[in-house]
Amino acid sequence: MGSKRFRKEADGTPNSIFRSSLLPAELQLMKTTRLDKFIEEFIKIINL
Repeated sequence: MGSKRFRKEADGTPNSIFRSSLLPAELQLMKTTRLDKFIEEFIKIINL
């Protein structure tokens, strides 16, 4: 992602969070939390 407009400085703690539900999550957080797998399962459960 080229724009850093909406990114905040990391505070040095290992507890990363997703800062926005409108912008894509950073790749490292996606790998760590497996958010993509959660979303796939959620979509199956709600029949979308």
